[in-house]
Formats: sequence, structure tokens, C-alpha cells
Amino acid sequence: LADRLPPIAIFHGSADKTVPCGGSQALSDTLVDHGVTNVKFTLYPDWSHTDPILEGLMDADHRFHRDLLLLIQEWTGQDFGVGDNMSSHRQCQRLCPRILIQAARWFMPF
Repeated sequence: LADRLPPIAIFHGSADKTVPCGGSQALSDTLVDHGVTNVKFTLYPDWSHTDPILEGLMDADHRFHRDLLLLIQEWTGQDFGVGDNMSSHRQCQRLCPRILIQAARWFMPF
């Protein structure tokens, strides 16, 4: 089975209250225990369920998207020009004051 699976990437935030990160870690560990070698598990410290799609982007934190694009580059052999510093691009700058992002994190139940 392991040789029939495509590369697997599992991303999770350690502060996710919607889907606890332990499940993702357990899935990754189980796959590796069963001989699947093309598994990559990435845990983002203090990220909630919505940080990769909302708060992180608003705060110019593009780690998730950078990591995902780097894996796609690796898997496809194509260079998308993704570097370590995505925030240098104009489109990747902070979108609102940090105090509003912190307030959103405090109110966000996820």
C-alpha cells in the first residue's frame, strides 16, 4: 500500500480548538509506522483552525502557503519562484493593524 500512495502533507495548528492537532499527529505517526515514507507533518505553534486562511494572512504570516508551495514545487519539479521571504511581495503585506488581528484571535472561537 505504501508504494501506491502519493506524497502526503499534513498541516495543523497547535491551538486548533475545532480539530485537535493530536489527530493529525496520530495519522502521520500511523502512516509512518505502516511504512509510508512520503509523509510530511507540519505543526504551526499557536495557530488556530483559521490562522492559515484568515488571521495569518491578515498579519502577513504566509508560512502555510509558502510551505505548501514549496512542497508542490518539490513534487512537480516546477519552480514557482517561492522563496523564504514571501512578505517582500506587495500582495503579502499586513492587511490591517495588528491590534485588530489580535482582537480577532481573542474573539475567534476556533
